[in-house]
Amino acid sequence: MLNAKRLRERRTSQGLSQEGLAKAIGVDRHYIWKLETGMHKDVRGSTLVKLADALDCTTDYLLGRQRKVAA
Repeated sequence: MLNAKRLRERRTSQGLSQEGLAKAIGVDRHYIWKLETGMHKDVRGSTLVKLADALDCTTDYLLGRQRKVAA
């Protein structure tokens, strides 16, 4: 399950708005909002990879399985 807090923190640390992240991965801004509020925790593998790529981190980090962001 996606870690909503890590997603939100990583997005803001990268200077992206919810809309900016949504455009980067090809989804609606409302979907990002749902992910960040925990309303939607399960994501497809392909979406998880897109999120990690857009946020310059690992999928494990977004899942809460890794403490540090990859360098």
